[in-house]
Amino acid sequence: MPGPRGVSGLDAIGQANPGIYVGAVDEAGTVRWAAIGTRPGDTPLPQPDLSAERATTAAAAGDPITVDAVRGGTQFRVQLEALDSGQLLVVAAPLDETQDTLHQLLLVEIVVAVGVLTAVFLLGLYFVRVGLRPLGRIEHTAAAIAGGDLSQRVENDD
Repeated sequence: MPGPRGVSGLDAIGQANPGIYVGAVDEAGTVRWAAIGTRPGDTPLPQPDLSAERATTAAAAGDPITVDAVRGGTQFRVQLEALDSGQLLVVAAPLDETQDTLHQLLLVEIVVAVGVLTAVFLLGLYFVRVGLRPLGRIEHTAAAIAGGDLSQRVENDD
């Protein structure tokens, strides 16, 4: 399927969507990836490690799958769609940015949780101290009486 300036349709789609792998599984069972587009300054990610057998099984199930790259730690979310020509269209998006976002979210949740627990602890400490103030006054009065000052009395703050 020729595209602009003699580039195949899949290559055109791949070039127009930097960082996304686009490919097809042909009738012979070979996964062919189009050239991947990159943003200026980026290096292309390694290709998804997707066998034709796994692609065919996933396409039959109709659900996206997650696959590793052929090298490195990158993972891809892969969606497959049957074409009228009998081929399977394969679109694979890297999960690096998604995983980075989830890690940042986890860090924010931890910081917020620690902050909330600290605030609850300090508020609880304050209320316990306020609640125990009358007992402190009673303690001082009792110590004065024990020291011989029988004129001391505990004030009632009701």
